[in-house]
Amino acid sequence: MKLTTVFIWSSVLILLSFLIWGEGLEISFKNLLETFRNSPQKYVWFSFLILTSDIILPVPSSITMFINGNVIGLWPGFFLSLASVLCSSVIGYFMGKGLGYGLKQNSNEKADLLLKRYGPYILILTRGIPILSESFCFVCGYNKMTFIKYMFYSFLGYLPVCAIYSYFGSISNDSELFLWTFGGAMLIALIFAIIGRLMSNRLKLNDEV
Repeated sequence: MKLTTVFIWSSVLILLSFLIWGEGLEISFKNLLETFRNSPQKYVWFSFLILTSDIILPVPSSITMFINGNVIGLWPGFFLSLASVLCSSVIGYFMGKGLGYGLKQNSNEKADLLLKRYGPYILILTRGIPILSESFCFVCGYNKMTFIKYMFYSFLGYLPVCAIYSYFGSISNDSELFLWTFGGAMLIALIFAIIGRLMSNRLKLNDEV
């Protein structure tokens, strides 16, 4: 099974879940979150459940991280979002690893090379992008990327995303600000990926000298 095939199938499965459940599930989750505003402990557990299940369900993860900052504050919202999405990443990684269990180890060389060269930066770039974010969790697990390496780059990618959602959520009384927050999170992730790529190229040049 080629790495690209795993990516395509995982993307299709995630997309199908969006189509099957539709926007109704997202709206239901968002409304339930709002009902827990006056009960911080229940809110934290429910928010954690929503973000963790994002690996298999079309939950409003971006909106949830935004509301986390709005309901429980900047830093609590940030750490709650970060812990939740990292747990979701762990689930996706081991689900992908399970797909490769018992299969041939001589997977497609070109696909392996692509992930080794760009995988970490793809992880950083896609952490805040629906469907792509979940798909690469499966791909990295299937390709047997080192778990520590996988979590390190996932952590780097999620840091700016969780921070910007939590910050703007904590200062927001305007729902329209969410759109600007979403765009800002994407921009931060892109800048992070470019910096990482430049640093990698520089290290390679130093090794060759």
